[in-house]
Amino acid sequence: MRPPLCLIGAGVIARHHATANRNLPGGPRPLHVTDPVPASLSAFAADHPEATVHATVEAMLARPAVAGEIVVIASPPATHHGLAMAALASGRNVLVEKPIAVSAGQAAELVAEAARRGLQLHECSSRYLGYRTTLAAAELVRNGGIGRPYRVRWIQLSNRGRPGIEYQPRSRWFLDRSASGGGVGLDWAVYDLAALCAVLAPRALTVVAAWTRCPATGVVLPPGTVFDVEHHIGAEITAELADGTLVSVAYERASCCHGAERSEAEVAGDTGSVSWQWLPWPGERMWIEHRFDVRGALVTERREFATLAELESHHRPLTALDAVLAGRPAEPMGGARAASILAVVQAIYATAADRCQRTIAIAP
Repeated sequence: MRPPLCLIGAGVIARHHATANRNLPGGPRPLHVTDPVPASLSAFAADHPEATVHATVEAMLARPAVAGEIVVIASPPATHHGLAMAALASGRNVLVEKPIAVSAGQAAELVAEAARRGLQLHECSSRYLGYRTTLAAAELVRNGGIGRPYRVRWIQLSNRGRPGIEYQPRSRWFLDRSASGGGVGLDWAVYDLAALCAVLAPRALTVVAAWTRCPATGVVLPPGTVFDVEHHIGAEITAELADGTLVSVAYERASCCHGAERSEAEVAGDTGSVSWQWLPWPGERMWIEHRFDVRGALVTERREFATLAELESHHRPLTALDAVLAGRPAEPMGGARAASILAVVQAIYATAADRCQRTIAIAP
């Protein structure tokens, strides 16, 4: 029998992991689930009758651990550290929803604990890695297809896509920093920076300048709703590559803004540039454009790929950890890498507050 899969949390994202479990290459794992909200637990059990329901985390983790067992932490970010530490202490491998924690110190503790116990610790910001457009962009950058890179534009702006308001409006905890740890920085910047690092392969990122904002809208929230997170951030970042090359990165992400919506991912180099659609949306074709000079004329080569179903993105983290434990090739987001990317997000917040630049080493 396959080692079990344990879900801590029975909400929207936990359901994606449960569906991913049904489609694992080696067959589904026996499923266990717990959630402190009885209604969520009951609804999950109705949709996934194969799951064994536990009233508490403690009850679920009190079972003897099985080699290769996985615990998925699918609860609000402020709970990630404590729950992941408990899962590791029980002798189980852990997959944490992004962000891995809400502080760099917490993330470092998780990485150290997993290493001490010889267990796998992964994070779900691998969700949008491994797509053909991003892989092709990385190949061009690393193989000299654009010459020496010097500038990146990574700008992802949505007018109205705030978690807790337009997206999953019943999950108001997204708006409460004490539960979410932050706004769009912790919700999306971890994805952006994971993809950016996959292409540039930097050894360090320096946050030179940064800002955060919460654009005002006419949305009326229920009385008593805590709303203290940002929904628009930006930073000037310097990426230091393995050979010492310095690349200037203009970074911006918004889940709420009043300007034009944009999605730009472009790396400029001495002899060319590459831009690509890095985030897959159902029904669209993903694309990559390579621009370069031929005898004084600018040439553009464009390739397009069929978009995989959005749900496959949600399958990726669990599928990757399952593959690692089975000795199959995979592209996970390891704990050390996730911790270093979280440290960059925290540096953006800190630099926005005190205007001091910060350098973060990026784990391989």
